[in-house]
Amino acid sequence: MLDLYLLRHGIAADATATGDAARPLTAEGITKMEAAANGMLKLGIDIGLILSSPLVRAHETAAIVARTLRVPLRITPALAPGCDISRLEEALMLAPAGTAVMVVGHEPDLSELIEILSGARVVMRKGGLARLTLMSLSARYATLTWLLPAKILRAAG
Repeated sequence: MLDLYLLRHGIAADATATGDAARPLTAEGITKMEAAANGMLKLGIDIGLILSSPLVRAHETAAIVARTLRVPLRITPALAPGCDISRLEEALMLAPAGTAVMVVGHEPDLSELIEILSGARVVMRKGGLARLTLMSLSARYATLTWLLPAKILRAAG
């Protein structure tokens, strides 16, 4: 069994000035993500690795959480927008076996992955966190253990 956490990036700047890939978190996005990461710490979320999309907003989100939870962070192109189940499998190969992993990515990819793995139809809001318990990624079967909106994570901190 593997615990897999899926985190949608925080609030990002508009794409007009920078283009989509270079959109950073806004000041509000940084503040809210720091509070959410503190909530994750207080909730005792125990992961061994964070894997992130290479897009700036996801990488910045992942860096905040990695710093707060004191876990290593790896950037992988497999988690860029358009991530599907085969790309998720590719990304998870970077993690040591048996390690709980957090994946930081984008919509609609994260919601689609949750539905493929668990059958649950959800919408991941910015800064939202889902926990899946996978029996086997290759069997593409998981249980959606919980889904927390960012405001609940922030309140826990």
